[in-house]
Amino acid sequence: MRNEIICDKCKLIISKFEIKTHIITQDEKGIDVQESYFQCPTCGKKYTILISDRKLRLLIQKRVLCLKKIQKAKNKKDEAAMIRNKKKHDRIEKEISDWQGMLTKKYAGK
Repeated sequence: MRNEIICDKCKLIISKFEIKTHIITQDEKGIDVQESYFQCPTCGKKYTILISDRKLRLLIQKRVLCLKKIQKAKNKKDEAAMIRNKKKHDRIEKEISDWQGMLTKKYAGK
């Protein structure tokens, strides 16, 4: 299965794209808020992938660590550790989703 995107504007089938990141603003504490996006190579339409701040980037790192712990527990066949880390992962994932939604509402279009 190939990952292909059809541009909403020019209908080009995009199978390869470069993800770019730029600072869109700084939050109240002076920490960078970043937007990751790609553009249609034909018409230039911009597609935002992620808007992130320091908190979201830290949550993503926590989620990755949690996934590694889940895999480690799975390899050791430690059911209790797997369940514990899965619950932690689910809580972090929910927090990421909620925080992402807030960031998108606050900074989209800047």
